[in-house]
Amino acid sequence: MFTCTPDTVYLYSQAPAVARLAIRCAALTVDDPLLTADTWNPEVEAAAQAAGATLHLVGVDAAAIQALPWTIDRLAFEHDGARISFCLADRVDFPGPAHPRRTPLRHPAGDGMFPVTYQAASIFLETQFLPGDTAELRLDCEGVTVSASAVTVHGIETRHIEKMVWTADYLSFEQDGQHHRIKVARPAVKTPLRARFPRR
Repeated sequence: MFTCTPDTVYLYSQAPAVARLAIRCAALTVDDPLLTADTWNPEVEAAAQAAGATLHLVGVDAAAIQALPWTIDRLAFEHDGARISFCLADRVDFPGPAHPRRTPLRHPAGDGMFPVTYQAASIFLETQFLPGDTAELRLDCEGVTVSASAVTVHGIETRHIEKMVWTADYLSFEQDGQHHRIKVARPAVKTPLRARFPRR
């Protein structure tokens, strides 16, 4: 089981047209025996996706969710600087009076979107040595995958990273008008076109 406090979650429907609802949420729990707060890593994420899990939302306006005229098929939230997204089954269960604001959402096996891959066209690396003394570098890429432990950049010319004389503190990118900025450590170059930045 893994629990976080996202403050806001975003509910989506992709058909017949894209719809979105931002709703306050006091806590979100991924209910799966393989997940714990101190073992949230890519291997555990993959196991959870294969097994399926239930997402529990606490402190949400269940009536607003029930009143939606469309079916929720995706849920997203922010956690530690990354945007995490889950595909959902068609059913949303609303418990009885004993837990009127605890709303479970089924996450079907194999449909998880965590780690999340973004179709970013470039990344921006930055560091600050002293106040007012910074270094910055923009590099083209074909996509960015964000997990709880690392940021992997695809289709990037890693020779530019290998020539850097400083270590980036932050990696940022944009997609669909949203800006993502993540604290990173020294990268590992996996292939001539892929680099993995551990998260800090």
